[in-house]
Amino acid sequence: NTEPTWTGYRLLFEHWGQTPVVRRLRERLHLVAALVPETDRQRYLESLRDHAWKLFLDHLYDQVPPGVEPTDDEWFSFDLTEDGAPHLPIPIFWNRGLATLAHLYGSGDLEPSLVEAAFGPFLDAVGQIVDTDEELTQ
Repeated sequence: NTEPTWTGYRLLFEHWGQTPVVRRLRERLHLVAALVPETDRQRYLESLRDHAWKLFLDHLYDQVPPGVEPTDDEWFSFDLTEDGAPHLPIPIFWNRGLATLAHLYGSGDLEPSLVEAAFGPFLDAVGQIVDTDEELTQ
């Protein structure tokens, strides 16, 4: 959630916007917030969401005319706090227990509770995305 990161995303989105591929990419795109700090998580995620929404609004979301309801399938646009919006950060939490492990494979040191604490919301969100994609292709 730094200015260089947002500049990089802006440049990427501007590049995508110059090609027709942007319409396919934006429907598959989901923001991931990796290494969310242990403290002030809510504020961090809200700041990340706000930055992402502005960027998506400027470059990926359709500009919906005033008075038009964006729920119509014709428009790809989301409100700031709308559930399931691509700009809502899916968190992966920094976890001291995972950070202190010597290695993550072969030792049996990896506690399921550590994985759940760090990756639980991310794995849940990815599961929902995959389930939705599978429903759409059936």
